[in-house]
Amino acid sequence: MVATMHKKMVIDMLIQSFAHNDRISTMLKSRHPRHLKAFFEYIYELIERRGRFFLSDNYSTLLLYYQKSQQKPSIGKTLANLKLLIHHLSWNRLWQTVRLSNRIKTIREAEAQKIGDQDYIYVWFLAGKENKHNYAGLYESMEHLKVESIMQGLPIYIETTVPRMVPIYERAGFKCYKQAGLGGQQIWFLKYGRNE
Repeated sequence: MVATMHKKMVIDMLIQSFAHNDRISTMLKSRHPRHLKAFFEYIYELIERRGRFFLSDNYSTLLLYYQKSQQKPSIGKTLANLKLLIHHLSWNRLWQTVRLSNRIKTIREAEAQKIGDQDYIYVWFLAGKENKHNYAGLYESMEHLKVESIMQGLPIYIETTVPRMVPIYERAGFKCYKQAGLGGQQIWFLKYGRNE
């Protein structure tokens, strides 16, 4: 589902899910709604160009993901990066943000290289309105990703800073290949697919 997904619905759902996420908050000038909105508009534009959306049937879980090999530099992406940087990102924490992102990517790429994954599907954002008694939308999203993995012959990589999500991913068939303390928080690195 989602070919015609409404931009406002996607952005509202992302804001609702990540409004109190420390990793995102530290990147922004403040928790003011306009900074969050601009950040997720930027994310939406990038995924709309070279990624995919998936919304569960019960409208509770949203996935934003892309194929690594399809993420190439472009003028449009560079301009979007500059606009976000100038107006909404925290200059004081910019180096910290870039360094953390690079460390996360380095860990993921090291795992991919170690087992020969030259290309893969990367789950950039998973937003949800699930409650602890009902994960139907989340499991539907995981099944969608597994079908994508099989159809494309590619593994799936994802990270989380939410401890309760780790056993949920593991029940869906993901394997945790690393846990690391980075930027003052624990991050779990998980993978699904060949050689997991």
